[in-house]
Order: sequence, then C-alpha cells, then structure tokens
Amino acid sequence: MISGDAPLPVLRPDLDLIPGPKAHDGSPTTVVYDPLARSYNRFSWFEFAVIRLLGQPRTLDEVVALLDRDTTMSPTAEEVLKVCQELVQQGLTVNTLIQQPEQLEKEVKARTPHWFKWLLHHYLYFRIPLLRPDAFLGKTISFVRPLASSTAFALYFICGIVGLILVSMRHEQFIHTFQYFFNIKGLLYYGTAITLVKIIHEFSHAYTAKAHGLRVPVMGVAFIVLWPVAYCDVTDAWRIPKQRERLPVAVAGIIAELVIAGFCLVGWACTQPGLLNSLFFVVSTASLISTLLVNLNPAMSFDGYYLFMDVSGIDNLRSRAFSYLRWLFRTSCLGMKLVAPEKPKGWRKFLYVTYSIYSWAYRFFLYIGIAVLVYYKFTKLLGIFLFLVEVWWFIALPIVKEISSVIKMRKMLTFNARLISFLLLLISLAAWLVWPRVHTHYFPAVVEARNLQQIYAPFSGVVTNIKGQRGKKIKVGDEILSIASVPLRAEISELSMQEKILDIEARLLFIQHNFSALPQKEEEKHQIASRLQGIKKRQELYNISAQVSGVITEWDRNLKTGQHVRQNQVFGRIVNPDDFYFAAYIPEDKVALISEGETVLFYPETGAEAVQGSIVKISKSKIDSTSHIALTSLASGDIPATRDSYGNISILEARYVVEIRPDSPMPFPLGKSGKMRMQTAPRSYLIDMWHKVYRTLVKESNF
Repeated sequence: MISGDAPLPVLRPDLDLIPGPKAHDGSPTTVVYDPLARSYNRFSWFEFAVIRLLGQPRTLDEVVALLDRDTTMSPTAEEVLKVCQELVQQGLTVNTLIQQPEQLEKEVKARTPHWFKWLLHHYLYFRIPLLRPDAFLGKTISFVRPLASSTAFALYFICGIVGLILVSMRHEQFIHTFQYFFNIKGLLYYGTAITLVKIIHEFSHAYTAKAHGLRVPVMGVAFIVLWPVAYCDVTDAWRIPKQRERLPVAVAGIIAELVIAGFCLVGWACTQPGLLNSLFFVVSTASLISTLLVNLNPAMSFDGYYLFMDVSGIDNLRSRAFSYLRWLFRTSCLGMKLVAPEKPKGWRKFLYVTYSIYSWAYRFFLYIGIAVLVYYKFTKLLGIFLFLVEVWWFIALPIVKEISSVIKMRKMLTFNARLISFLLLLISLAAWLVWPRVHTHYFPAVVEARNLQQIYAPFSGVVTNIKGQRGKKIKVGDEILSIASVPLRAEISELSMQEKILDIEARLLFIQHNFSALPQKEEEKHQIASRLQGIKKRQELYNISAQVSGVITEWDRNLKTGQHVRQNQVFGRIVNPDDFYFAAYIPEDKVALISEGETVLFYPETGAEAVQGSIVKISKSKIDSTSHIALTSLASGDIPATRDSYGNISILEARYVVEIRPDSPMPFPLGKSGKMRMQTAPRSYLIDMWHKVYRTLVKESNF
C-alpha cells in the first residue's frame, strides 16, 4: 500500500487535451492525444479531474485533498491510484514513482509480443505505411467536393434504386452468373476488383476527414488474409468532439462502395453478355460483398466497428464488453463480490453480453475457416498448425487465463449457492460427456432385391407376342415377350434368296463339268450362310425369356401386339419376393459402431409401420455412386451428391452399404426409400469426439 505522501507521476507536457463527447450519463469527457504513439484515449469526468492535477509534482494526499475541496466528488486514495496506474501503463507520464522501474520494465516487455507471436495473430490483417497524403489531399479536395454535393447524392440514390429494380427483374440470371467465377480466374478478377474498390474506399475516408479539417498523416497497404488493399489513417477523427459528427468520416468508404455498386448494377442490366457486362458484375458484387460482410461487420476492427461505437455512443466497446462479461461470470457463476468495471443500464447490459459473445464467435469461426482454407488450398501442415493455434488462442487460452485469475483471487471465493450451482453444472456436463449410453442413429435406406431382371428391348422392333403380365409367377427360361425387326426379316429373306441362287448356280456348274469354278461358288455360299446364321442369332435375342425365377412387377400395361418399341425400352422387372433386403448407406465414421447380427428397424417414408431386420453384411469398401436419387441431396435426401458430366449420381462423402435381412415378408415395393434406425453399443460422447478427431488426423495425414 502506497503512503499518502508518495509522489504521483507527472503528466507528459506534449500531450494534447481535447474536449470529448458527453458520456451516456451526460457528464463531460476528455480525449488525450499521444503524438508519440499516434493514439487517442478518452477519460471520464473524474479521470480528467485527476489528470489535470498531475501537470506538476504532487503527492497522493494533495490530489485527494484538492479533489475533495474543488469538486463535488469525494474520491478515495485507491480510486486516484487506479487512475494514475492507468496513465502509467499507457505511457502518458514522465516519471513513474508509483511503481518500481523493474516492474514497469516487465510490464513493457509483457506488452511487446515476440515477432513470431505477432505474426500468428496478424496474418489476417496487418498494415504497411507508404504515403503521406495530407498535402496532396489539401490541393485536390476542391476537385472532389462536387462528388459529395446534395445533387450528387440524389443522383447516387436514384441510380442505386434503379439498379436494384433492374437486377430484381433478372435476379435469377444475376445469381446464376456467380457460378462462372468460381475458379482461379474468377478469384483473380474479384481480387483485382476488390483492390481497386478499396482504393476508392480509403480515399473517400481521407477526403471526408480533410473536409472536416482533420489531418491524414499516412496511407498505405493493408493485407487481409495476405491480399493487399489500400488503407488510410483517420484516427484524428477523435478530435471531433461529438460522436455523431464523426459518422461521415466513418461511413464515407461504405457509401463510396455502395455508389460504385449502384452504378455497376445499372451497367450490368443495360449491357449484353460480354467483357463489359462481366466487368460490371464483378465490380458490383465485389463492392456489395466487401461492404456487407467486411466493412459493416462490427465484430472486426473495420468501419463497422467504429461506426457502431459512434452510433451507440460507447467507446472501446470490445474491451469494455469483455471486461463486463468477465465480471458477470465471476459474480453470477462463482458468487464473487467484485466491483463492476462499470455499471451499464438498460440496453447497454444486453449489448455488452451479446456483442462480446458474437465478436468472439465470429472471429473464432473466421480464423478457423481461414485455417481450413489454407489446409485445403495451400499447405496442409500450415493449415493444421494455424488450426491448433486458433483453438488454443480462442478456447484454451481464455479458459487458462480465467482459471489463473480466479486462483489469484481465491481468497474471495466462498462456498455459496451460485458457486455450488456452477460446479454442479460443470459436473453434469462432464458426466454427460463421459457417461456411456446407447446412441440412436438414423440412416437413409432403400428396399432392394438380391436377384432381379430388367425386362427391356435389346433392339428396336415390333412386338409379335406377349406372354408376360403384372403379378405373373415365372421360372427361368419362360418366354416373356417376342419382338420382330422388319429390317432383320428383310435381310434374312434376301440372304436366303442369295443362298438358293448360289446353290442353283453350283448345280449348273457341276452339270456343265466346270469343276474349276465350283470352289469359288462354294466359298460364296459359305459366306452367305455365316451371315445368315449370325442374323438369326440376333433375331433370337428378340425372344425375351426369364433369366431368374420370381414375379413380374412394374409391367407396362400399355404394351400391345404390333406396337413399335425402341431400343432399351423397359417393360418391367422380374423379382423374387422372398429375396428382398434393405440397403442402408452408412457414413464412414459410423461403420465401426455397428456389426453383423444387430437388430435394426426400417421406417418407410409413407409413415407405415416399421419392419424389423438384422444386419447380414457390411461392405468392405466405400461406394462412389448410387442409382437411388431419392436418398441424395438432389432430391432433398440425406446423402450429399451431385451429377457428373455423364449424368451419373456421384456421392460426395464416404458411404458404406449395409445389407439388412427383414424378419418378415417384405410389405414394401422394390425401390421404397426410408430411414434405418440403429442403436449402437453404449459409448460416451467424449470417446466419439476423440475417434472423430483421430480418424480425421489419420485420413488427412498424407501431406
């Protein structure tokens, strides 16, 4: 504890004190500008009352006495020391007698991250300054002012509305155009368009700041996921005392991108497909996507974050929200009696909690997504490394830090109702993860037959005889259908006639004793006979007979004698009603959980009564395609699939076929789809998660 006669730090004389906006409770604030760090810090009424007394050397007792005498406040020594320590930590003082130099040196080193650690957490976004544009902006702003006139904004608004109307009239064509740019070339186009749009974006910020009398000290290149875009430093906007008056500076870039998007939408709608039309499409979508997903998003430190702070009137929103959430956790869950970092009222409490959770979740999934992108598109080793880093930084490290902080404050912990409830909740969660229990899974399935025959026409022709019908029992070799081909009949007749003519000619040669010509004539007869025999065999194929025993199903009732049929036309099927089975499509990570002999249930789509069966066979290898479109995503099914260039259905994830024998006669027709219900052996969720991670590591370890 510091004594009352201890000297307090002295404020640096080079600091610039600027009147700030009013706080939410109506009290005045002050902004302190640090020219060395190019940073602005806002202080409350009480904090500034302490700061203005530190312009000269004073002791702790002197400052407390002056505040008690000259203001309506009655501060304690601890409150004054807290303000002084904050000033020291921010480097705003010239001497630091509150803390020992060794302690301050440790704090400075702790706040200066190692270059490797800095790189890990700045690969998403970092800046490189290149230009000092303030003089250039001052000389050229007169040429830019007409672009921000009321007439210009009216034109922008009309153009944007017209563009949206025109695109809405052709919205399907506009949306389908995206697929033509899902490639490396399209990515290059979008990258170039975003870069150009961002240059205009940043110059809009710069000119707007200059129009408000602010200085723009630097512009340069910022790298977003290693992609270069322009940036400018408009932190002097903090000099504007009212937060809402800073809005034009914060929103200028977003407005510029929306204006560009509006003009390009009109250009796209008014041009024919071609280079210019594609250019308008790329620039308009790049502007809209970067504005809606990046600039307006308050979760990241871009325009949306600062705009959100100006609109809500809350400075340093992220740090204040996370501080309040930590305090709320410690008091509500652990029952610790702590002083709140601030006392927000009404909607601010809800905003702090929701914003902190949303900001954490957004950044976590964004970084994880980038790590996955790096893994699949660039290098697997770097992707895995970044994934582990983000899991540690966003999940493990906050938990470790919070546990460490609670341990340091363990003297303030007592066994109270809130702490006991929180511990019971943690124990329940751990038990839910660890306790083994039966898991129920549902998989897509279909009714199939082990032996079946498709009845179809191998060639085009005319139906001459029909012996098959729906529901007729049939045996192997039974004739089902006869088809005659007019061209084949004509060819058979012609060859038969030629064969007879050659036979007559051979006899005449024999009578005339022209024995030398007989071998040639016999060779011609042999060739004709071979051709005739081949055609007759082909004609036999038109007499369709049963290759399996069973019942004819799905018979074409419209088939009649004398009807012309085309090649490969299907007439029906022969299936064995006693040889049906269920085929279930099991994901790769669930195959190890089932075994042959287990009992399962098949639930048809129609909601009919389920049929019980048992697993008789599990395929040893995964399948790549299927003929059952009803089970796939192409028909709102559960199996992700797509069609290849030949029209076949390709499965996009590893699936294994499990064959299930029903315990009773099959009440469903062939091809009936549904769900297969399986209950696996008792396992804990924790073990399941570990197996998933392990399988993924083994599967993806081929880098």
